[in-house]
Amino acid sequence: EVDHLDHFGSFDEIVASFDEYLEGVPGPKVLCADDAVCRELAVRHDAVTYGLAEDADVRATEVAVATGVTRFTVERRGPGGGVVGTVALPLRGVHNVTNACGVVAMALELGVPFDAISGALERFGGVARRFDIRGTHRGVTLVDDYAHLPSEIDAVLRAARESGDGWNRVVAVFQPNRFNRMAVLWPDYADAFRTTPLVMLAVGSDDDPRMVDIMAHALQRGTGWRVDCWGDWRYFSNNWSHQDTLYPAFMKNAR
Repeated sequence: EVDHLDHFGSFDEIVASFDEYLEGVPGPKVLCADDAVCRELAVRHDAVTYGLAEDADVRATEVAVATGVTRFTVERRGPGGGVVGTVALPLRGVHNVTNACGVVAMALELGVPFDAISGALERFGGVARRFDIRGTHRGVTLVDDYAHLPSEIDAVLRAARESGDGWNRVVAVFQPNRFNRMAVLWPDYADAFRTTPLVMLAVGSDDDPRMVDIMAHALQRGTGWRVDCWGDWRYFSNNWSHQDTLYPAFMKNAR
């Protein structure tokens, strides 16, 4: 994804940095077949591929989600390939299936038995601030996630909508960060939030307020939503109704 252009200068330079890194790896190389750039790098570096793509060397299939657990089947191409086994991953989201498939691919390359791999994944508790459920209050479940790039935001919101937890409505609270990132990627941010009925933007006292202005422009242009403001908080919604205080407004509209 296009990011950190203040350091790399261009997307081509980002790709070049990965290319250089892979060139120096002496052991197995495992890359995602679901990403077009990674596919090219995989061919160049004779790497094992993984993912949901039909031609991935290690592929996740038959993905099913229910109440916070995602089950999938692992298939392996090549001599002696076929169905390797199944995994019950205690995480939400297809993006986590892809990540877990990458773990399976690398572990298999290192000679780890599949039973040991699947067992470890089934005991994996996740990491802090990655779909971290903080609690439930008055029918609203609060999930904390560090997603800050458009593709990450889209993946997390999609995971919430398709989690099997029975959540009727998924809304988002987002704090923009890095002015350069917002300025370059604002159209992608608009796309990431397009299907979300309520987006709340926050800017802290030490943040550059221009970031929120950029996001306001992005969401208004991308969705046509109306903007209401409360101090340092801005809300974007296609069905927002004004409230006198922040918390009751959020609780009412989050349900």
